[in-house]
Amino acid sequence: MYADAVLTDHGCALIGVPADYSCRIDVVTPRHVRFTLRQAGTIRRVGDIELLDSVTTRATHRVSPASGAPYAETAIWVRDKE
Repeated sequence: MYADAVLTDHGCALIGVPADYSCRIDVVTPRHVRFTLRQAGTIRRVGDIELLDSVTTRATHRVSPASGAPYAETAIWVRDKE
């Protein structure tokens, strides 16, 4: 089983990834945060998470694996209106 997470209470801490990984979180705008994950100083993943409107969130991850070609992943979550 594989699982990882980013804890953001006081900065950026990684859970479930190798010890040579580090992360940084930047607030781009009040509705947009960026996570940058590095492995031994090399950027491996940049994740942009944006609140598009009151119910829609978009997450785009640009991944540069240690082996293989770089790629991007995009996910959109829409919360049901109450």
